[in-house]
Amino acid sequence: RRRGARSHPAPVMSVETPTTTGAAGPLVSIGLPCYRRPEALQVALRSLLAQTYRNLEIFVHENPSEVDGIEAAVREVAGDDPRVVFRRHSENIGPSGNFESVLNRANGPYFMWAADDDEWHPEFVERLVERLEADPAYIAAASGLEVVDARGARLSVFDRFSRFDRPDRAERLRAYLAEPELLGKANLIYGLYRTEAVREAWAVWKPTPALTVWGSDIVLVFAA
Repeated sequence: RRRGARSHPAPVMSVETPTTTGAAGPLVSIGLPCYRRPEALQVALRSLLAQTYRNLEIFVHENPSEVDGIEAAVREVAGDDPRVVFRRHSENIGPSGNFESVLNRANGPYFMWAADDDEWHPEFVERLVERLEADPAYIAAASGLEVVDARGARLSVFDRFSRFDRPDRAERLRAYLAEPELLGKANLIYGLYRTEAVREAWAVWKPTPALTVWGSDIVLVFAA
């Protein structure tokens, strides 16, 4: 859920390498870059820890600001869950740098970015993993979503993005580029990706100014 968005259908904390639960299914790496808003971050982290798919590692990386309490907020929610890794950068490396930072930590074959003001349906990860496991030709899967305000009031709904699911790559990219941004296509950056595919896309587009300006999420999805 984008308030983020809502998707449909002092305790000990790991500081370097998370321990997986031993649950069935491939490891899913989740990158949660964060900045300033500890209360929203707690909501997001609780939502991720409530996922029915348990074989997760969650990297919470903070860009420092004048707001204190981010690490304490993470520790309060995560407790001693070994799947959660917290890191506070020594300086603010910007949103793009923080997105790259969590991507670089991923150990699993699947990866997703998680916004620090979002919530997810409990079966979000499980259903997207099932979809990608069922068809190796796909490199990403996504769900519909609702955009809500800080009080939870619904502002808009994007039901699904299957209109981009076309067998011809050129036609698929043409349709993606032609669609107005206001129809929600930028939200596809928060889908579930094959880790190597999104790393390859990042490597292609990272050197360009496109990843430092508005619309960089659209550029990255296009590259993937």
